[in-house]
Amino acid sequence: MQQELSDNRKKLFVKILVYTALILAVTLLSTSTILYKNFEKVTLDQIVQRDIEGLTHTSQSINSMLEVAVTLSNQIYRDLNVSQLMHYENPSPESLRAADEQLSNYRLSIPFIDSVYIYNGSNKKIYINSITKRNIYRNAIQDLESFDDKEIIEMLKHYQDYQSYIPIPRVMTLHNTSSIEEQYYTFLVYDLLNKEHLNSAVIVNIRSDWIRQFMYDAHFDQDSAVLIVDSQNKIVEGSQLYPFNKKISDLAWYKKLSPTSPFTITAVFDSQYLITATKSPKYGWTYLKFSSTGNIFLSIKRMRFLTILMACVLLLIGLIVDYFLSHRIYSPISQIMINLNKLQLEHNRNTKQLQDVLFRDLLLHRKEITDEDVQEFFDHWKLEFVSTGYYRVILLKIDNYNKYIQDVSSQERGQIKNIIQLEGKKQLSKFQHTYSIEMGKDGIAFILNSKVNDVTRDSLGNILLSLRDFYKNHLNLGTSYSISTICKNSNKLHIIYKESLKTFVYRLFHGHGCILFTEDIYLENFHDYTYPLIQEKQLINYLMTGKIDNAISVLEEILNLSTHNNPDDIINLTIPKLTFSIQDAIRVIQQNNALTNDYSHVISIPNISEQETITDIIDIFRHCFYELLKVIQDKKASKSDDLIELIDSIILSDFRQNDFYIEIIADKLGKSSTYISHVYKTHTGYTILEKIIEVRMQEARKLLENSEKTVTEIAEETGFSSSSYFFKVFKKIHGATPSAYRLQFQNQFNPVIRNKLHV
Repeated sequence: MQQELSDNRKKLFVKILVYTALILAVTLLSTSTILYKNFEKVTLDQIVQRDIEGLTHTSQSINSMLEVAVTLSNQIYRDLNVSQLMHYENPSPESLRAADEQLSNYRLSIPFIDSVYIYNGSNKKIYINSITKRNIYRNAIQDLESFDDKEIIEMLKHYQDYQSYIPIPRVMTLHNTSSIEEQYYTFLVYDLLNKEHLNSAVIVNIRSDWIRQFMYDAHFDQDSAVLIVDSQNKIVEGSQLYPFNKKISDLAWYKKLSPTSPFTITAVFDSQYLITATKSPKYGWTYLKFSSTGNIFLSIKRMRFLTILMACVLLLIGLIVDYFLSHRIYSPISQIMINLNKLQLEHNRNTKQLQDVLFRDLLLHRKEITDEDVQEFFDHWKLEFVSTGYYRVILLKIDNYNKYIQDVSSQERGQIKNIIQLEGKKQLSKFQHTYSIEMGKDGIAFILNSKVNDVTRDSLGNILLSLRDFYKNHLNLGTSYSISTICKNSNKLHIIYKESLKTFVYRLFHGHGCILFTEDIYLENFHDYTYPLIQEKQLINYLMTGKIDNAISVLEEILNLSTHNNPDDIINLTIPKLTFSIQDAIRVIQQNNALTNDYSHVISIPNISEQETITDIIDIFRHCFYELLKVIQDKKASKSDDLIELIDSIILSDFRQNDFYIEIIADKLGKSSTYISHVYKTHTGYTILEKIIEVRMQEARKLLENSEKTVTEIAEETGFSSSSYFFKVFKKIHGATPSAYRLQFQNQFNPVIRNKLHV
């Protein structure tokens, strides 16, 4: 035995060492793995965020510069001196000089303005103010057709294709200077109100060098490249990777970029790049940054290596510390294990199970046990019960148990019942010794015992009210209670337990959450019970005539009247007899309505042991009644729809007859005219005669619109006995005579007449 204990202690020490080492290793490895896996993501996120901030700053700077250019363009366009160049066919030399000085002031005030063109639509000339020396490179005044900036000629010819105040990226080619090509951003400003002819325009040119200065500022390193792409997916400002004006919408890496995924890693010309994008809403430009991934992934590899190295070092240190700590932890745990062994031996005696068996035997009277034997058991288990003392049984049942077991798992139900027993014993033990035991699937019995009967009815009722509220507030559980009378002697427990069970039947009438005392039930004076035949006949009559609400009201009256009688009468007589009577009525209803399915099975005798309140029983009947009513209504609706279709078909085929009446339709259907009129009116909302007139009016309108027949001929062809009656009915419905209606239609829809009127 000692060797076994020693071996167990060694095993315990090894387990402590192994488990703590495993916890340490798993913790370190998990943390390191998470860091290892996320280094790339974290690093890339930081770089992308930095690049997006840089691109945003760049876009803001460029937008600010372009806004200045827009403002300047607008000022030039509205300048009085410059307007003479735009609108006068032959401006005076003084006007030319004043306008040129004003343009020079505008251009020199803003360093990034390269040149300004003024276009005059009257004389087809362009006035130039440029940084370049005009006497060497360009003429200050040029004709439109011979203008040296050829792309401007095309822009002016197709000015509608360009938006005013929006930068237009282009390549300027000056053909009179050895075809020098330079990239510019041009603003074209013209009169937006006159779109048929371009009378004048102001053209402001910005060299792309100024925009490049913002693209490669301190926010970006030397290994990166920045591109600007316009709303047409063309490169506005390029680099060595992609040239100006190249369309990149079909490139795979460009398709991957989106507002939710603003970066991608891809190979461009055999090199790996991190591409970051941000879009400026001002001009619809997208700013792209290309960063080489070589240095990025080198940093990531270095951090991953350091992480693995640090994790290994920490794991080694942790294992060494764990070995020494395990020795210190082992000693108190060893003592705890000894105590647990004692508790396990005590638990193996199944004390609680044996106690439950004893009390169930007493409650159910499964065998005879003397008071002396019972007391011996009490003493052995150290229960403070007295076998010859006063006993009372409180039976608790869970309300809405069927719904409860659907919402709560079996494991949770066991835990909840333990809480119910513990709290019940805690409260009831303040007054008497209490033992709790499960009785049935939804019941818990509390057995109260004391040497003297010193618990009053009011104090016991208050405790149960407190318990009921506790279960409702903390467990969201409704409970009901029945309290037996008092017996003296443990061998009579089965008698008062049966009392509490029988008392619980009265929950049918008192409802959920009730607290029932057996002595109150026995003191009730029940009336002599007479089965309510009159109310039963009323119920059946209402059911046969489809008055379901009235039938349910009578059913409630029958059952509520019965609450003044012995519940056995309701259980054994009222409910079974009502059920059989209702089943017979359903069979008759089924035959009368030609229902193919057997619906009598929907009513069955409610199992009282499963129904908790009278309301539950009434709900069963209510559900069955409405199900039956729905089937009957669907059947009747189907028959009515078929009848209405037959009536409509007869009207459509016979409405042209002068002697066509409702009686003719009734004769063809073999039914009375009153019946078919009622059905038709009920389901369509209008009468058969109104339907006949509607069909005749439809045909009359068609003939008036599409034929040359006279009103008299149309009246006769649509079934009217006289043209005067047709005239009267048509005018009442349409507000115009047939002839006026035809003329109005021809004026609106006859193309020949309409063309003549137009001419």
